[in-house]
Amino acid sequence: MPELIIQILKLLFALFVPGFFLTLPFSFNHEERIFFSFLFSIVVVPFIGLLLHLTLKIPFDEFLVNLVFALAIFIGIIGYYIKKQKLKTQNEKNKEESKKEEKTNI
Repeated sequence: MPELIIQILKLLFALFVPGFFLTLPFSFNHEERIFFSFLFSIVVVPFIGLLLHLTLKIPFDEFLVNLVFALAIFIGIIGYYIKKQKLKTQNEKNKEESKKEEKTNI
């Protein structure tokens, strides 16, 4: 029985976590993020594995699966960081523009 629970958790991890990290750079509400997390895990993650297999000649085994999961998580975190930096600079520009407008209105 515990093996079955572990297998189910592994399956949920494989079908959700890589896609969740790949959706971090995008602006989705809660339900959309869950849907696209499963979608990206099913579509994008195998595509990344196939690209790695064809370009780097990595055999299809556990190493490739772990590498693809790690890359998906890494790409998602980097994309999220870039998104946050862009939003930060946009907010700073908006504050500067609003201050300039206030000065011209006075």
